[in-house]
Amino acid sequence: MYSTTAAKHSNIINKYLGVFDNKKDLYNLFLAVFPKVSFKKITYIKKIKEKKEEQDENIKPLARNLELSEREITEYIAFLKN
Repeated sequence: MYSTTAAKHSNIINKYLGVFDNKKDLYNLFLAVFPKVSFKKITYIKKIKEKKEEQDENIKPLARNLELSEREITEYIAFLKN
């Protein structure tokens, strides 16, 4: 992410940073150096959530009795079906 304009701006700011004692003058330098860009709204694409499949009602008690996670039990069931 190297840009020649970013390098030029960085060099200008680093060179003249110590010159100004007043923050307002430094701010005016920033306004003069950096280009003005009109406001642009960025639109984001929301991720579509996948619906979880209904789990079998017997999985929770089985997980509790066998001291396994529900995910492990569903994987075992899927393995046995294949």
